[in-house]
Amino acid sequence: MAHKAKEFREDNRRELPQGVKMRPMFQILTGYIYFIQQGRDGPVKIGFTKDVENRMKNLQTANPAPLDLLVFYPGNQEMEKELQYRFDDIRISGEWFEPYEKLFREVREQQRINKKHGFSKTDPEKDLGDWTLSSDKWNAQESKNISRYGLEL
Repeated sequence: MAHKAKEFREDNRRELPQGVKMRPMFQILTGYIYFIQQGRDGPVKIGFTKDVENRMKNLQTANPAPLDLLVFYPGNQEMEKELQYRFDDIRISGEWFEPYEKLFREVREQQRINKKHGFSKTDPEKDLGDWTLSSDKWNAQESKNISRYGLEL
């Protein structure tokens, strides 16, 4: 039986660097990956946090330019590092990257996936945890998460 919730995970896996195979660690979601842009034309930060709203507030306090949250989605630190590695050629420093088109293609694609699955706000209890197909979390919450993302079995 095909599950649409599985499609959500598959859509989010599609962006792994070429040659990198999906490892179980990519299915253990411990927080959120985010893309934040400084100003309208400024650099973009690719980061990871357990609390997106609080992270935005802390970054904005330390930044004189307005910050714009471009997109966020459930992930983990290994996924964050893989993304940062993929954009290493446009890295300015640390987690900040030049605002190049290839980075915005990634943002738009993730926005499309979020929209397709109705993901627009964080809900750690439902979003995070061990989402390997054999895990107790997946089996126990499959129906709840399918309905959260507006999906059907």
